[in-house]
Amino acid sequence: MVCSEIFRWRRALTDFGSRNPQSENGGTLKKATRSLEHALLFLALAGYLLVSDFGFRISEAAIANPQSAIGKPRPVQEESFITVEVAPPEVLFGQAVCVHGSLTDPWGRRLANREVSITLSPPGGTSEVFTAETDSNGDYVFFFGTPSAGAGWEASASWLGDITYDGAMSKPPAIFDVLPANTRVNIVSSAYSILWSDTVDIFGRLKATTPLPPQSEVLGGQEISLYLLEPGGETPTAITTRTDADGIYSFSDLKLSELGVWRLLVKFNGSPDLNPSTSGTINVQVKETPGYAILVSGRGDDDAGVEFHNRTCDTVYHKFRQRGFRAESIFYLRFGVPDDNGILLEGPPSVDAIRHAITGWAKDQMTAEPGPLFILFVGPGNRRLFQVSGQNESVRPWQLDDWITTLEDSLRGSPAEGQPTMFIYGAPYSGSFIPW
Repeated sequence: MVCSEIFRWRRALTDFGSRNPQSENGGTLKKATRSLEHALLFLALAGYLLVSDFGFRISEAAIANPQSAIGKPRPVQEESFITVEVAPPEVLFGQAVCVHGSLTDPWGRRLANREVSITLSPPGGTSEVFTAETDSNGDYVFFFGTPSAGAGWEASASWLGDITYDGAMSKPPAIFDVLPANTRVNIVSSAYSILWSDTVDIFGRLKATTPLPPQSEVLGGQEISLYLLEPGGETPTAITTRTDADGIYSFSDLKLSELGVWRLLVKFNGSPDLNPSTSGTINVQVKETPGYAILVSGRGDDDAGVEFHNRTCDTVYHKFRQRGFRAESIFYLRFGVPDDNGILLEGPPSVDAIRHAITGWAKDQMTAEPGPLFILFVGPGNRRLFQVSGQNESVRPWQLDDWITTLEDSLRGSPAEGQPTMFIYGAPYSGSFIPW
């Protein structure tokens, strides 16, 4: 429109000058025409720049659809600014980081109730976008549970803008590191003393010492190494397995082929998300025999209660057999004949028979093949005595103490020295008997 006016004025002045070429006014008008043309072109250019500065622009939508709002003025949008920070700058895998910042205009005024986008980018991975809303002070806060470990995570924030303000992007991104989570792994044995002919199961669990993200499966499929050091050995043997989804591992039916004490531990060598860890050491003793037992079922001056005492001792006898005790490793004294043909008896109980079982039989058995000794008394009792067969056939605590001392002295210097002796008392007034 401005240009067409320039040309109209130029044409009118040019025509006037052409009709009066010799007149003084004609020459003057030609000069005036050129000056006016320059002035009007200058004004047109200045006007365009002025109009552009105040926002009378043609939008892309108007160019695409000329029948719409082409040429309609749109107010200029003011700039906006967004910041981003991360705290703390270093966390363990599974721990949350706080992404926060503020949205302001060029004069520092806070822009409230605006939805901002937060982009979190793992090193070498795929970015994720989350949203947060600014509060009344123009601040936003977002907590992010780290899904994987790695150094150099990036956090950035952006805002699309609105009718008043242009959008904004935080620069530079905030950097934070996610370290592998600490772990612990334990080890458990199905038995700590086994026969040479038996096998043992070793199992345990790998855990993180800090909470992991929900539905995380990072504990599954991890390699666990079991190290076995045989008696007298210097270099352990290693075997491996993998954990299930809950971090549980197991080594089943292990055969420990050498007699003596084996030392076992497990190691987790770590992964990108988990730090390595090592269990404590456990000992598993492999023996030719699990030990020896002396069982005594006593009675009072009559047969009252004998049936129940015998039944208790019969049950214990079978428990020892189930634990691997051979029949010849159990010295069983009781009244009557068991209904169970699987029970091997030495005979009826007496004080002399009990003394011989401890000082003679147990000594010979333990010297030939070292193992612990179990002594069980079940029957009637009184203060500081156990009735073997009535009041006149009783064992007193100091007698039992002397017999056990004699046994221990006789084992000194033999492979059985130091083998434990365990006494189990099932009779009335046990409190006056055991402390002796």
